[in-house]
Amino acid sequence: MRRRHRLASLLWIAPLFAACWAPAPALAQESGAEPDPEEAAPWEGATDVSLPPFLQDTGKRIVDQRPAPTEQQLEALKQLEEEVERFGQTGEAFRSTVTSLVRREYLQQRRERDRWYGERLESEERELNEARESSIRVFEEFLRRYPSHPKYSPDAMFRLGELYFERSAVEFQNLYDEAQAAREAGDLTAEDQLPSSPDFTPTVLLYKSLARRFPDYERSDGVYYLIGYTLNEMGRPEEALAAWLALVCANNYDYDPDWRPPSADESLAAQAKYPALTLDGRPLGATVRGVFVNAYARCKPTSEQARFVSETWFRIGEYHFDDFGGDHALDLSIAAYGRILENSEDRNYNLALYKVAWAYYRASRYPEAIQNFGKLVQWSDDTRKKTGKAGSGTRIRLPIRSRAGPRGSSASRMPRSSRSRGPGRPRSTSSWVRSTSTKRSTPKRSRPGGWRFRSGRTITEPRRFSTKSRTLTRCTTSSKTPSSRVLS
Repeated sequence: MRRRHRLASLLWIAPLFAACWAPAPALAQESGAEPDPEEAAPWEGATDVSLPPFLQDTGKRIVDQRPAPTEQQLEALKQLEEEVERFGQTGEAFRSTVTSLVRREYLQQRRERDRWYGERLESEERELNEARESSIRVFEEFLRRYPSHPKYSPDAMFRLGELYFERSAVEFQNLYDEAQAAREAGDLTAEDQLPSSPDFTPTVLLYKSLARRFPDYERSDGVYYLIGYTLNEMGRPEEALAAWLALVCANNYDYDPDWRPPSADESLAAQAKYPALTLDGRPLGATVRGVFVNAYARCKPTSEQARFVSETWFRIGEYHFDDFGGDHALDLSIAAYGRILENSEDRNYNLALYKVAWAYYRASRYPEAIQNFGKLVQWSDDTRKKTGKAGSGTRIRLPIRSRAGPRGSSASRMPRSSRSRGPGRPRSTSSWVRSTSTKRSTPKRSRPGGWRFRSGRTITEPRRFSTKSRTLTRCTTSSKTPSSRVLS
């Protein structure tokens, strides 16, 4: 009985042991057991997908069924290609022939017109020179007969001074033309002895006599300005400053036409005869108890209707700006430019504002420099809003137009000079730059730009390069400032 129960228990436990110790299917596969052939594959029941038309391949190749070209066809093709090449060569030759014919005709007509206009210009210039010399003789004879007429004598002297100015400029131009021709002929030293500017001595002497004999002349403002301009062009800036002060500071300065700037090596007697330039009894730049005093604050011009006041103050400011050895030179330049800044509608307002800022910068007074540069930018933007074009140009270049004298006079045709040099500084023409109002052309032999008169005659100072234009404007620059003055 007991055995029967034990056997029944073993039979009940045996299946449990078999289930626990039997290997898993994955392990059986890893051990190399073969899969069940009756098990279904995962891709069973999948169907083929039809390819799109552009991927379907019929398996047939395209075979050219056309017959091969014959010998006659190949020969005809070769003849056609040769004919096309000959036609292209003939067309190029025809085009070249027509172009050369047209160019030759154009050059011939241009030479004829250049010759015709050149002859006319030479004739006009010759007649102009003759008329100028005739006018000079007439005015000189008039002044010999009527040297002291209160009404007509000063007018005759003023016009005669203009004619002297033009004659001096023409003579200078002729000297330059002769030197240039000699240089082109092989003389490389022909231009070395040329003067740096025309000799305006006859104009200066005549206008000084006019200022001395007729101090109440109605055009005395133009007389003083022209005296200063010609002297400054001739490299005598101290005497030019004296003439300009007679125009803009007549209440504090008595002009002496015979005054000369004293030099340090002159004797005491000579220095006593020509004392240093003073204003209101004090030398320019002198201090009061060690403090700079603005000597230009109370200046008044010769009359309320005086012209060229703004231009004169700017030139005085330039003189002090370039006077590196003067006492309080930068303060004096700021004071002179400041007289222009009193009127915001002045035509030189923007340039004076720039130069004031630059003078402060050179004096290491940076807050004032920044303030005035900011005013200039604001002025530029405001002007642009008003006009749409004028203000933005001042951010790059600050132009001023030449308004040197009355319309029709030689003063109105004179350009601004280069920067007036300070005492003892050598005058140089290296700062002169050319700027044409027409498009640029190839640098061939031509007449350089410079002073232009009513006749169209262009007067220049010497340069070793030129532009092919007779209607030129003159532009001056300085290595000390990034500005340029463009003149028309």
